[in-house]
Amino acid sequence: MPHVVVLYNSGLLLVVDDSPVLGDLHMLAESDVQILFCGLCLTHFDCEKRLVIGEITNMYVIAEMMQGRNVMRP
Repeated sequence: MPHVVVLYNSGLLLVVDDSPVLGDLHMLAESDVQILFCGLCLTHFDCEKRLVIGEITNMYVIAEMMQGRNVMRP
């Protein structure tokens, strides 16, 4: 089981109201998997009102996580 799922660019569309994988994401979240997505991507795709699950972060945190560095979330 992953510790975190990170979504950015069009991957953000997986956490909005018409996503076909919302059930799976809810199951992961209930298993203490953190679901993070890029706030700038959220604005770019104009999805602020359609969010269902997850937490906003930024690309700095996402890049640091992908490099395996422990960073605190904003």
